[in-house]
Amino acid sequence: MSLESLPPIAVVSIPKAGTHLLIHFLELLGYRRGGCLGMNPVEGHWYQLSESHTHTITGWLGTIEPYHPVTKIPVLFMYRNPLDMLVSEASYVSVDGNTAFWSYFANMTLAESIYCLIDDLWMLSSIRQRVASYIGWMNIGNVIAVSFEELVGQPGGGNDEVQAKAIESICLKLGIRVPYDLGKRIFNENSPTFRKGKIGSHRSAFDEKCYRRFAGLDQDFMQFMGYKSVTVSEDGQIIEATDEELYSSRINEFRDRPLILSTAENCEMPYLVASDVFDYNVVLFRKRYYAARRAMGDVDFRTLSEEDLAAMPSSENLDSLRHILEGIIAAATSEETMAKLNEAKPAFFAQHGHNIKLFMMRKFCCYF
Repeated sequence: MSLESLPPIAVVSIPKAGTHLLIHFLELLGYRRGGCLGMNPVEGHWYQLSESHTHTITGWLGTIEPYHPVTKIPVLFMYRNPLDMLVSEASYVSVDGNTAFWSYFANMTLAESIYCLIDDLWMLSSIRQRVASYIGWMNIGNVIAVSFEELVGQPGGGNDEVQAKAIESICLKLGIRVPYDLGKRIFNENSPTFRKGKIGSHRSAFDEKCYRRFAGLDQDFMQFMGYKSVTVSEDGQIIEATDEELYSSRINEFRDRPLILSTAENCEMPYLVASDVFDYNVVLFRKRYYAARRAMGDVDFRTLSEEDLAAMPSSENLDSLRHILEGIIAAATSEETMAKLNEAKPAFFAQHGHNIKLFMMRKFCCYF
C-alpha cells in the first residue's frame, strides 16, 4: 500500500494499554513514524502529540488553538481494561532503567506493587485518577477508540473474529483496504515493553487484598470505559467479571460511530497561543507558530512582510519552537556570562592555573 493512500493520523494511548501493539499494527498497514504533529501532517505517517511519547492527556486539548491539525485528522486512541493495565504497570515500574522511581517498588512482590498502584497516596495517585486523565479522548468525534482486548487476537487471549471486526472498522474509517492476513501478524512478543500481553492477566496476579482495594475505588472510570466494575457481594465475596465481561461494552458503539473531522480554517487570522514564554509571545499564523518578543508590544501579523516573519523564531509545532527558544536563551546567557568573565583581570584566572576564553559561544579551559 503506497504512503499516498494512507491518511495522516495521530496516536494517543494510555500508559501500559498496549502502545507498542498499536504502533506495530500501524506499521503493518504501511505507516511510518512522523514524530510530533506539526501544522502540515503528511500522508502515510502517524504522529504523536508530544516529542517523546503517545501518552497525551485529554486536558491537552484545552491548551491548543481550535484550528490545530489534531482536530482535522483521525486520532487512534488505545485503551485497555485497567485491571490488566495494573499488572503490566506493576511489572514495569520496578525494573531499574524503566522509571526514575523503580526503587520505590523494588522490594515489593508483584501483588504488593499492584496493591500500591491501585491507590497510592504518596507516589502515583490512584489508578482511577491516572486513567481518568486520558479517557475523555474516547468521546471526541474524530477519535477512533480501539481496545487492547480487540486488537490482540487469539495469541493474546482474545478472539480472532473480534480482532477482524476491529481491523475492518479502523481501515474503513481510514479509507484503506484491509491487508491480507494482517490479524495473525499483529501480536508482537519482541516489543520492548512486552510482558505477557494476555487478556485477563489480573486473574492470576491479583490477590484478595488487591481486589478489595480496587473495589473500594469509585468505579465510575470502569463504567465510562465500558468495563465490568469490581464489586463485593453482601456476604463479602468478590464478584469477578466473566470472560465476555473482560471486553468493553462500548466496542460496538465505537465501531459504528462515524468520524467527525473539523473543517474550520483560520490561516490569516493571528491566534495567540501562549504569552510570556521565555519573554516571547507565541502566535499561530498561516499554519506556523511564531515567537515575538514581548518588548515589541502588540503586533498585527497581517501587516508584516515575509522578511519580517522569516526573521522571527518559528516552527510547525510548539515543542520544536520551545526548543529553539531554549537554545536562544541559553546562547544569550552563555554570551553574557563569558563577556563578564573576559572583562575580569587575567591575573585572577592565572592564579587559579587557568586561561578562560570565549570561542564560538563555548567555554574552553586551558591548564598550564
